[in-house]
Amino acid sequence: MTIEVVRQTLTRKHAPDIPRRYWDDSRWINTHLAELAKLYPNCWIIVYNSQVVAADRDLGKAEDAAEQIIGPVDKSFPAAEYVESGRHVF
Repeated sequence: MTIEVVRQTLTRKHAPDIPRRYWDDSRWINTHLAELAKLYPNCWIIVYNSQVVAADRDLGKAEDAAEQIIGPVDKSFPAAEYVESGRHVF
C-alpha cells in the first residue's frame, strides 16, 4: 500500500507577519499596567506606537474608535488588552 503525503505550506498571504511594533506595544502595556488600570479601569485599551489610541468597556467600540485614528485594526496590528481595576502586584 502506498501512502501519498500532501504538504501545504502557509504563504505570506495566509499568515501575515506581525510587526515588531505590536510586540513593543504589548511590552509597553505590561510595563504601564498599574497606571493604565487607574486611567482606564475595567476597559479594553487599544495601544499603537506606545500610546493608548482608544478605550472602552466594549471591545468592539474600542476597535471602532481606534480605526478612526489608525485605520483597520486587522491590518495595523495594534495591541489590545483588558485592564482590570484593583490592585496589581508585579
